[in-house]
Formats: sequence, structure tokens, C-alpha cells
Amino acid sequence: MDIAPDSLVWHVALDSYRYSVNLRKFPTRDGFPGWFDRELEKGDRSETIQFENRFRKYAASHLEPWYEVVFWKMYSQGYGARFKDIGDDRANQKQTDFS
Repeated sequence: MDIAPDSLVWHVALDSYRYSVNLRKFPTRDGFPGWFDRELEKGDRSETIQFENRFRKYAASHLEPWYEVVFWKMYSQGYGARFKDIGDDRANQKQTDFS
């Protein structure tokens, strides 16, 4: 079976997808017990799917998964350290649980 050129390009893009992150590098992660404790070392599609599944599981009742996603996105672009102020503010508040 032949694969269409556009489809082949898409499969190559998926296979080369890499957004690694070490969430432990979040500047004030100690203020978020149970969060920012993972590392997506390879940052490949499989690890990303696991990360997204965890986000979906907790996002409706916690703010922390949203912070992890934003940090992950910024970290992969080299801007992770800019979230120190967010972490400082959040660590001074009671952990959010809307459930």
C-alpha cells in the first residue's frame, strides 16, 4: 500500500515531534505538592499524550495542571524561568480544589 506524500510528511512530523520538559525546574514547585514532579525526558508523542491525559483528568478541578501546561509550553521555547512570579503568588495561596 502506497502512502500519499502529504500523509508521509505528516507521519514524519509526528515521529520527529519533541517537546521535552523537566517540570521539576519550575522555580517554586515546592509550593505545589503533587505537581511539577515529572520529567518528559524524550518529549515525544507518547510522553506528550500521557501528559495531556493527566491534564484532562485534573484540569476541571485544579489550576495546577494549567500551570504545568503553560510552564511546559514556555520551557520548550526557553522561557520557563519567567514563571517565578506566578509560582511565588500561587505558593502563598491555599491549594485550589474545586471538586
